[in-house]
Amino acid sequence: MNTKALPIFILLSCFLAVSSPVHAQGTKNNMLFSDSDEDMDLGEGPSRKGMDTSAEDKALRLRKMVQSATKGETTVQEAPAVITIITEDDITDYGFRHILDALSFVPSILPANAQYDIMPLITSLGNSQGILLVQDGISLFDPIWNTQATIRRWPLELVKRVEVMSSPGGVLWGANSFMGITSIITKDYNDINGFQLGIGGGTGPGDQDAFRAYGMFGKDFGLIKVFAHLSGEFFRGPKYDYLPVRLMSAPPQPAGTLIYGDSNTVSSSTPMKFYGSFNGKIHMGKLQFQWMFPFIGFPGFSSNLSKSNSIMSWPLNQNSSLASIATSNFNYLDRMAALKYKDSFLHGKLGFDAKAYITQYIRDMDPAVVLPFTEGTMNGLGFRTKLRAQRAGLTLDFNYNLGKRTRILFGGETFYEWLNNANFELVAPLDPLGNTDFSSIPLSCPYNGSPNYDPNNPQNTTFVPGCKQPFFFDQSRLVLGTFASLQHKFQNNIIVDAGLRVQTAPSGNVTYDPQFLPGLSLVVPLKSSWFWKINYLTGFRPPIFANTGANGRGVNYASDENIKVESSQAIQTEINAVLIKNMGKIQELSFRLNYGYTMVKDFIRINQGAYYNSGPRQIHSVEGLARLYLRGGHNVLMGYSFNYNIASGLNDGGLIRAVPNQWFTFASVFRLTKKLDFISSLRIIGAYEDPNRVANAAVNSSKQSWLAMELIPSAGILSAGIRYKTTVARRRAEFSLMTYNLMDTRSYYTADYFQDMAATTETVPTKGQRFYFFANSKFYF
Repeated sequence: MNTKALPIFILLSCFLAVSSPVHAQGTKNNMLFSDSDEDMDLGEGPSRKGMDTSAEDKALRLRKMVQSATKGETTVQEAPAVITIITEDDITDYGFRHILDALSFVPSILPANAQYDIMPLITSLGNSQGILLVQDGISLFDPIWNTQATIRRWPLELVKRVEVMSSPGGVLWGANSFMGITSIITKDYNDINGFQLGIGGGTGPGDQDAFRAYGMFGKDFGLIKVFAHLSGEFFRGPKYDYLPVRLMSAPPQPAGTLIYGDSNTVSSSTPMKFYGSFNGKIHMGKLQFQWMFPFIGFPGFSSNLSKSNSIMSWPLNQNSSLASIATSNFNYLDRMAALKYKDSFLHGKLGFDAKAYITQYIRDMDPAVVLPFTEGTMNGLGFRTKLRAQRAGLTLDFNYNLGKRTRILFGGETFYEWLNNANFELVAPLDPLGNTDFSSIPLSCPYNGSPNYDPNNPQNTTFVPGCKQPFFFDQSRLVLGTFASLQHKFQNNIIVDAGLRVQTAPSGNVTYDPQFLPGLSLVVPLKSSWFWKINYLTGFRPPIFANTGANGRGVNYASDENIKVESSQAIQTEINAVLIKNMGKIQELSFRLNYGYTMVKDFIRINQGAYYNSGPRQIHSVEGLARLYLRGGHNVLMGYSFNYNIASGLNDGGLIRAVPNQWFTFASVFRLTKKLDFISSLRIIGAYEDPNRVANAAVNSSKQSWLAMELIPSAGILSAGIRYKTTVARRRAEFSLMTYNLMDTRSYYTADYFQDMAATTETVPTKGQRFYFFANSKFYF
């Protein structure tokens, strides 16, 4: 499809739809945007008259309202995008253990345990690192590597709702809303109104020796309103059995021969670790101060979040205290503080929302194993580095209601992000005395003394201790952006939404030219509670600091300061409907089905140890979602996702075969008695092909040209449990027992998250047990 014709096609569709009569039942009111969900048309559907539905119908409202992804309240059916809502009730009803569990049941989203869980990632439409993660309106995009910090341990009890938009969101959200948006809304004082305590624990190869506890407090003291949350988790992490890499061409060298370990596989096991989180909100009138402060370490336990699943799992050095280190220790933390002000003027017609914030992204590797010790070849290579990136910014959002049918959203943002003093220091190889063995280092080290190296008398030349040098060169950029979006609801209840954002980074050493991001959406009511949407949406992702500032002469992939901005544009169409409402035992049955065609330009990949812009990509995608709510507290969710990725270019042309084409999800809760619930979920992930290197059985080695596409069979992940609600000392209490991956599936999606067409460092399937159970309890005071 010609990309230049897409906006014309959308404009023509809007003209024809708006100018034509719509033979459909009118909605209950004409409000496009309402401060109260009571005024919204949430869908009637066929129903039985006389049914008293008020209590249970109100419980459905939060599942159908969009509050943050569109920067204004609307409904899922009428929102100018494809949006999926996960509420607090969904999280508890389906027994989700962490945020990745919850996102797994959103169509088009497939979390991936990339690099053996060192860097769990969220993939969208078969492409990794394309989702913008937002918490309470603040971007948590990591400018260093675009990874989510310790996302498996993020406190799920904080979540009030999650809104996922599976399409580019450049108009409203700007940079990094490349393939979609995940907006997390956390709880506040009025959601707790007292004290809540939770204690839980479990074990199994899927999550070894986990124990966590949390407390939440919320109270209205009049002028001041307070919410506070504190949690802590002890854990060892998942266990895998796999064949370790013994020798490889480390980046930024071109890929070469790779030698695997001996016939014995390595079983991951690490010391007990601790991850804590302190979060809160303080309201004073229209002002709000919010913070997120995770921390690691507990007396008597490991003071890091060592990842047990490094592909380099072998002693780092035989002549040092580091000989026992077989894995990389990655301590990743995201921290945030924000001051917010929200008000309305002109008798409520003009809304104003301001946020000043600062975020910090901690990415420590202590150590990172690059090359393990190999007999007769190398004495190991490892380094440590402490990275600190910051972002300070201000966002201003306005919404102006021009009567009941027209709304204008407009605003702007500016932020400055930077990374300084990002050096690394080698911890191996070492000589027999435990000092850096400069003669065995496969890279150039800076001199510290004599300017010339004397090969006949090396003692005359001294090097910087540990070969210390930049891991990243200093990086910074100032970003400016502004947007406007016009929404209008016609007399025939057709909604048109048109918007434009302009964003640029004019200052700093990582700049980019102005990006123009248009968007156009049309929502047409076909008949009672049936809607058709067609959207044209755009997004972009500027290069991260790793793309532009990594020191390719050290132990990093080679960067390119002239690498281009990635851009995306998508055309989507959706049909959604409430099929049945308040009929017999059925409280509501709804569905949506949508198709999308997404085009990606200048996709950034790694090839031969360096970052570069690849050729265009085309993505065909289909999403389906059905939800059934029954009287008595029962409900069922079913989802389907399909994607077909085609790349073009000299290095990566052809079908992207290293991601599944389709997957299916099912989740349910059935109330067996008034107090006892049965919970179950199932994920079926389709087969895919993985580019692996064929090993020489005699020497356990493989050359770069020895490539084979290995068929990874489909996998089913079944989970089930029970939940019991009661009272203890006249206080509400809840107990649950969940078992995850009952079938002990040992091979499922491990992302090749740079979408390489040739094998690099991943070997899949991940041969490890994933079954585990977790018992949890909640007490309300």
